[in-house]
Amino acid sequence: MTRYQAIINTPGYLSEQDDLPEFDSIKEAWEYLAEERERYWDMGMEELPEGEESALESLRSQDLCSVVVLPTPGEPRLYDLGVAYTVTEAPPEAHDEDELQCGCSNPYCQA
Repeated sequence: MTRYQAIINTPGYLSEQDDLPEFDSIKEAWEYLAEERERYWDMGMEELPEGEESALESLRSQDLCSVVVLPTPGEPRLYDLGVAYTVTEAPPEAHDEDELQCGCSNPYCQA
C-alpha cells in the first residue's frame, strides 16, 4: 500500500521535521499541512489575515503529490523565502537484514 509523507520546509533548505508524518491518502496529507499552517495563526490571532483563507484552500484543494509555496505566516514579504508544503510518496519500509529473502545487503530490496 502506498503511503504519503507531508513535509514543511523553507524552499532550498531541508525540513526541520525529525519524523515525517505519513498518511494513507494524498488528501489526508494535504489536510494535515493545512491544519499545521492554520495552527500557526491560532496562536493569539482572533481571525485570519486577508488572503490566508485562500492560502489554506489552495492546500486543501490539492489532489496530487506536489509542492505548494506560500508566504511565511506573519513575516514581511519583501525578503520572505516562503514556506514549501509538500506531499510525496513515502519511501518503502526498510527491512531488517534478518528478513532479507534474496541474501543481498540492500535494506530496501523488494525481492
